[in-house]
Amino acid sequence: MIISNSSCLIILDKLDRLTVLKELYGTVTIPKAVKEEVFSEKETPNWLKVVEIRQPAASRLLEKNLGAGEREAIAL
Repeated sequence: MIISNSSCLIILDKLDRLTVLKELYGTVTIPKAVKEEVFSEKETPNWLKVVEIRQPAASRLLEKNLGAGEREAIAL
C-alpha cells in the first residue's frame, strides 16, 4: 500500500503533475486529514483512497511536531 502525506500532493499539484502518482502506483492511500488539507476546495481524484485513522491515539503522539495530515499518514 502506498501512503502519501500532504506535502507530496501539494507540490505535485502545484507542478500540475499530481497524476504521476497514479501512473506510478495506481491507487494511493491518504488519511482523511490529508484530504481535508489538500482537497478542501476541489474534488479529490478517484484514484486516491481516503481512510480514517482507527487509532487516533497513535496520531496524537506526534501532535507537537507534525501537522494533522503527516501524523495520520504515519499512523497508517
